[in-house]
Amino acid sequence: MALKAYMKIAAEERAWAYHLSTDRAEADYRNGLILAEEKGEKKGDRARALSVARNMLADGLPHEKIAQYTDLPLAEVEKLAAGQK
Repeated sequence: MALKAYMKIAAEERAWAYHLSTDRAEADYRNGLILAEEKGEKKGDRARALSVARNMLADGLPHEKIAQYTDLPLAEVEKLAAGQK
């Protein structure tokens, strides 16, 4: 009888460990998707800021204003301006 009880407990522990590991794996997967999505949004925002900065440079706006409006560093705006000449 003791052996039967032990086998039942051992089986329940294995099942619990399996479910715990799959739950953790699923949570890690979801977190990875969320982080990837956030990173993609940031890349898109940066690409948009660079595009706007190029247009503003073409219109002759001051570098300081472009940096202010696009949230790009002034040094980066100046690099863009040097590349357009």
